[in-house]
Amino acid sequence: AAADIDLVIFAAAHFTDSPDRLLPRLGAMLQTLGCSKALIEGHTLNGCAGYLAAIKLALARVQSGELEHVLVIGLGSMPPGMQRFTPFALFGDAACSCVISSRARRAAFRLLDAHQQVDLQEMASGVSMDSKSALQVSTLGHLLERNKLAKSDLRQVFSNNLFLPVKKMKDARLGIVGTQLFNDNIGRIGHCHVCDSLINLVDYMA
Repeated sequence: AAADIDLVIFAAAHFTDSPDRLLPRLGAMLQTLGCSKALIEGHTLNGCAGYLAAIKLALARVQSGELEHVLVIGLGSMPPGMQRFTPFALFGDAACSCVISSRARRAAFRLLDAHQQVDLQEMASGVSMDSKSALQVSTLGHLLERNKLAKSDLRQVFSNNLFLPVKKMKDARLGIVGTQLFNDNIGRIGHCHVCDSLINLVDYMA
């Protein structure tokens, strides 16, 4: 039940409003949902990986026994004045959500593991395809090695909705083949910042 939610984490690549404007809207939304006892946290600065990073944060809070139920909401909207069309993606607006719970009896999924890395040179100097690919290859390698999995063991991969030629090139560098990729939503919703992966998972399961 909404009243059982202990914490709501809002994750976004960027929050476009100042806290003075944003907090009343978030408070009104939680009142509408009925999350009467929930605390609120914001999670950002992780770019398009912000929602997955927030899920990892929520899982740690639940596994520690501190909280029972955390609602994680992803916000993917373009601020006024930003170009929706770029050399690598068409941007759409979207939101997504899931509950991380200590009660696994009714859970649709179980989160096994997550791994994050950061490239400070990229943060300081800007994104390049080569540095981005090297970071992604390293991140995936750590995750698979830790769980004793091969890339061929992955049944389905959900990632950001970039232009298909760019996405295929990026995932080919990771060693992911076309049959493992879910690309159906590229034309439907475009790239929605932090929301792509979860929306893709939900649509795939449907």
